[in-house]
Amino acid sequence: MKENKLDYQYRKNFITEVIFRIDFFPILIINEKKPINLQEDIRDLLPEFNENKLIDIKATITDNQVINEPERRPEWRFSNIDKTISANLSFDNLNIVTKYYKNYENFKDVLFKVTKSFYENYKPVNIKRIGLRYINKINFKDGDPLDWEGYINNNLTCQLKIFNEVENSISRSMGQIVLNNDQYNIIFNYGIYNPEFPAKVARKEFILDYDCYTNNCEFEGIEDILVKFNLKIKELFEDSIEEKLREVMEIER
Repeated sequence: MKENKLDYQYRKNFITEVIFRIDFFPILIINEKKPINLQEDIRDLLPEFNENKLIDIKATITDNQVINEPERRPEWRFSNIDKTISANLSFDNLNIVTKYYKNYENFKDVLFKVTKSFYENYKPVNIKRIGLRYINKINFKDGDPLDWEGYINNNLTCQLKIFNEVENSISRSMGQIVLNNDQYNIIFNYGIYNPEFPAKVARKEFILDYDCYTNNCEFEGIEDILVKFNLKIKELFEDSIEEKLREVMEIER
């Protein structure tokens, strides 16, 4: 019987960040009043609260001159004690970020509690966009930084072979695939980003970055669409990697 890769589980992962974001039409009261009720609802999970000031540039034209004036507005930040998960609210978006991702079940507990409270306190919320993004930074201390044979699908590294004659001069090699279906879109960025650019690639590090989003969703449908997003990203991830990486991640079949 053929294995279903969607059933694969791993003891380890290379996920550096998972980001959930809702963009909505402006709710001006968020700028004017602290989100006291929201904090009460979620402070068992995210007890730390801070206000951050964002700066927008407002351009006005007077006497044929363009004058740029800074405008300050609040961003309300909630986080757990060790700062590994946070929720950030401003007048036109809510994002929830984790930098310590274990599995979807754990993440969604926080995600749905925050979004449910947000909706109850600020409804009606007219959504413009919903997105879920997984950033994998696969890195090893040793080894040829351009050799990913057996770890990454060869179709994602073929450009390194094409430029084989100039391998030693590569300083960045990134690719992008954009997928569009009836329900959602995916932006998939992959490759060797090289944080030391424009220096030559020296670190063995490969990025798999999946950003799944839709511009067509009601608030009541968030849970269902996120299940679809998560499964699709899982499918794409499994298609992107090979057996050696699964072994490193300690696969549980």
